[in-house]
Amino acid sequence: MVASCGVVCAQLNTDRLMSVGRSALYFQDYVLSIQYFNKVIQVKPNLAEPYFFRAVAKIYLEDYDGAKRDLDSVIRRNPFMPMAYYSRGFVACRMEKWEEAERDMQMALEYSPENVTYRINLVNIYEATERLDSAMAVLELMVRQSPKWTELKLEKMRLQVEMGDTIGAKEVANTLVAEEPHNEMAYSARAFVYLMLEEEDSALIDCDKAVKLGTSNPNVYINRGIINYKRNKFREAMADYGKAIELDGSNVNALFNRALLRCELGDHNNALSDLDKLITIEPDLDEAIYQRGVVNAFLGNTKEAITDFSTIIERHPTFVPAYYARAEQYEKQRKPKEAYLDKEAAYRLMEDHKNGRKPKKKDQLQTKAKVASEESIVESVASMFVSSKEESETESGVRGLVQNQRIDLSNEDNFIISYYHSDQNSLINKEYNPLELQDFVKKYLKGKDLYMVTKETPLTSSITNYYFSEIEGLSRSIVSQPYNGVLYLLRGLDYAALQDFGNALDDFTRAIVYGVDDGIAYFMRACIRYKQYEALTEQIANEHKLSGKALSKEWELVLRDMEQAIDLMPKAGFTWYNKGNMLTMKKEYHKAIQCYNKAVELEPGLGEAYFNRGLTYMLSGDIERAKEDMSKAGELGIYRSYRIIKELKKQEAMAASKKK
Repeated sequence: MVASCGVVCAQLNTDRLMSVGRSALYFQDYVLSIQYFNKVIQVKPNLAEPYFFRAVAKIYLEDYDGAKRDLDSVIRRNPFMPMAYYSRGFVACRMEKWEEAERDMQMALEYSPENVTYRINLVNIYEATERLDSAMAVLELMVRQSPKWTELKLEKMRLQVEMGDTIGAKEVANTLVAEEPHNEMAYSARAFVYLMLEEEDSALIDCDKAVKLGTSNPNVYINRGIINYKRNKFREAMADYGKAIELDGSNVNALFNRALLRCELGDHNNALSDLDKLITIEPDLDEAIYQRGVVNAFLGNTKEAITDFSTIIERHPTFVPAYYARAEQYEKQRKPKEAYLDKEAAYRLMEDHKNGRKPKKKDQLQTKAKVASEESIVESVASMFVSSKEESETESGVRGLVQNQRIDLSNEDNFIISYYHSDQNSLINKEYNPLELQDFVKKYLKGKDLYMVTKETPLTSSITNYYFSEIEGLSRSIVSQPYNGVLYLLRGLDYAALQDFGNALDDFTRAIVYGVDDGIAYFMRACIRYKQYEALTEQIANEHKLSGKALSKEWELVLRDMEQAIDLMPKAGFTWYNKGNMLTMKKEYHKAIQCYNKAVELEPGLGEAYFNRGLTYMLSGDIERAKEDMSKAGELGIYRSYRIIKELKKQEAMAASKKK
């Protein structure tokens, strides 16, 4: 009986560790999730699942070699797991080991032949290895299996164009337009095919139709701009390029084409602005660098022009025009020796050309307007393991013209209790230790410190191990004192730090049941329940498995705990602040503003409350109050406010201009 009990306990522990590890993975705490999976592997090394999820975490961390080793272990333990083959194939693609990638993707399809993601990745592998016929065969099979899937037909058209079969692509486009006469994607794709066939009248008609149907595809406007340019409709072409840039500010083709048109129309200063932005986005776009050199030369920016032409000569040592252009700039600088050497080099290259030596393709620069190709559409379906990369806030981020920095327009996060606070940047992670928390520490945690933070300190291996050891020590104490609520409360804080929300919630509940009638206990339980509520909301959006009734019940529990914390700590601004954030998430803006009002009334130095109230005013349409709050928040150290103030002023100026 004792032995069987031990087996059951081990099973429960590993199940719990797997659950928490997967939760940490979901919340993008990849390093932490690996620690949990390590513990499961130590206890049950024969399980395939922990190796698989540890591999996924490593993929997100771009540790492809480590991920491959783990996936090899998965397949040794369970050779019938298609997702493992797919993941290993994905890793092989990132490592450009195409044979291994193809082999694994084929194995994934063998065990899951109907999986669209696996097939699309196989198409990508064939394209990467220039086996376009094989890629087309897979696509045609998918089209036959899913004849109503528009995106697959568009992908087939794109591949046909890449293979030079524009006639076949036109036939597919005609069929698609006939089947879906109100689908703007069908017209935009056919317009591109018409351009390839130099049937510009038909291309223009389809572009106009796509625009009329409300397309948001910048390529449509770029291609229509090219047609308008060829017909000397420069105003219309400029408007089309401008609209494309409005839809996609980093669109290389739109910026390049507009720069060329501006040069032709004599608007060299604005052309230079477009080229500067373009080269920042694509520093290896040699055509743009050469064109910028030409513009700088025209504007008298001799030094900058020489720099651009020198870059081109370094990359394309047989490109004659760059030598002549640089020689002319050297002459303006009164450097006859350098000018002579460039002219001599250009002359030799021209002689070589006369004697039969032709420049390589890479030495020929095309500075003509660029047609916008139809990009792969279905590739986005195969975006598993692709995560968005957000700009992180660093110390250098608060220096200089912060109002010109790119920011995300989101609330400052909820306050939560932590043993750590970062003092690398006193403006962002300033120490915040309210009286209520100080009283809590004196009462329960002599010799330790706690802080209220909105940005939790990233978990390192040493910090994680510290928490695990603390939990083990408290668990031993709980065995001898099973009704000591303080022990549960302290262990709950450790679990919360490790993002083990299930155990944290259980411990905070036991702490309250066993007599810890403290506002901090309710506050932390509300914070944990809110994190779980966010996860449930996301799950409903993605899987549609949970009922709205269950979600409503969870929300009531969150609010009940936060209101209890407010009752027990009536002068704590952070409780009202968190409640305001929660109500903002529910789009109850009027109630949220009332909470922020109370927060700043109790704690006038709470910059986060001003910032979030300012955003809420923006959402409510009260721009004047929003600017006031952003100004105060900036004063109190929330430097993102200044960027928002600048944008609000810009919008007001634009609105005033339209009225005039």
